[in-house]
Amino acid sequence: MDDVIWSCTTGNARIAHALLTEIQPGDLLHVSGVLTQPNSAAEPARLTVNALEVLATAPARAIGNCG
Repeated sequence: MDDVIWSCTTGNARIAHALLTEIQPGDLLHVSGVLTQPNSAAEPARLTVNALEVLATAPARAIGNCG
């Protein structure tokens, strides 16, 4: 799905490191894992990430002058 934000977990240290240090807002990602449905409608679904691939990086933000 395009433009979907999910809360997720991973047990893979490499994936966690990439998400915390390398991935930028706007990057196009392919994420695969296991989606677990909540026990009640008040709880969110849970995604456990098993693999992460950067398909395209976000374009660099233009730095402009104000004035």
